[in-house]
Amino acid sequence: MKIKEINGRAIKKALNCRKASFRYHNKNTRGGNFGFEVRGVKGLDFEISGNYNNEGFIYGLCVNILYEADINISLSSFNDLVSFIERYAEKKNLLFKSE
Repeated sequence: MKIKEINGRAIKKALNCRKASFRYHNKNTRGGNFGFEVRGVKGLDFEISGNYNNEGFIYGLCVNILYEADINISLSSFNDLVSFIERYAEKKNLLFKSE
């Protein structure tokens, strides 16, 4: 997956969430790093973060519920990312309801 595939509009549309925007995006000669804040996915708020090389390929991709520990993941497409977040949100909601 490449950095140009991920943007706030695409995330918001794919996840049907309230808000999706860059928290940060730093570029350097070897590529860069980024973080998105995603609000309102099945009642939960997430951060998507990672690094990318100078060709734009993402590595070190992490997804976490805001203010919780990261989960390191390896995905090959934007659709895989969306699917992962939806499944993760569903599981977290089930955990919260049982407590």
